[in-house]
Amino acid sequence: MDHEWLQSARSATRLAEHGADGLWPAVLAGAGLLLALAAVGCLLASPRYVRQQSLFTQAEQKFRATLEKAVDGRCAVYAKVRMCDLITPAGTAGRRGWWRAFRRISSKHVDFVLAEPDGGLLLAIELDDASHERADRRARDRMVDRAFAQAGLPLLRVPMRRLRDVRWLRREAERRAPGLSCGA
Repeated sequence: MDHEWLQSARSATRLAEHGADGLWPAVLAGAGLLLALAAVGCLLASPRYVRQQSLFTQAEQKFRATLEKAVDGRCAVYAKVRMCDLITPAGTAGRRGWWRAFRRISSKHVDFVLAEPDGGLLLAIELDDASHERADRRARDRMVDRAFAQAGLPLLRVPMRRLRDVRWLRREAERRAPGLSCGA
């Protein structure tokens, strides 16, 4: 606050010394001060959050019901699991390299994961809606596919047209994760 008072006093002194000719620098200094205070206020203001209405989109809700039918209670179904909880960068090629690789996966998630009752990982599942046609999503999908392939964790991409196809989902899940037996 002392800095603000000092700035105001300097502006007033300049105005008194230079008359009307000194008015513009004082106005500009005052406007700059206001902008600076506004910027600091924005930086210090706490962000506001609102509650989501549902954990799942409508498509994810429909697919989850299909997935539950397909596995018929033979494995656990988890949703929206972070990639870094499923896979991790290999080796220790240097701390920077490890962290760089970790950051590439730490804020990404897969839509669903099938796991054994003890938590052993069986299969990661991604729903591929229309957003996966965008160039940025295709690049992300290639990176995700490579990461899961390198880690040896199967990944099943489910096109939207298969959202409710229990038989197809059961067959594809068992084909990609041979240890998975979904039953009839």
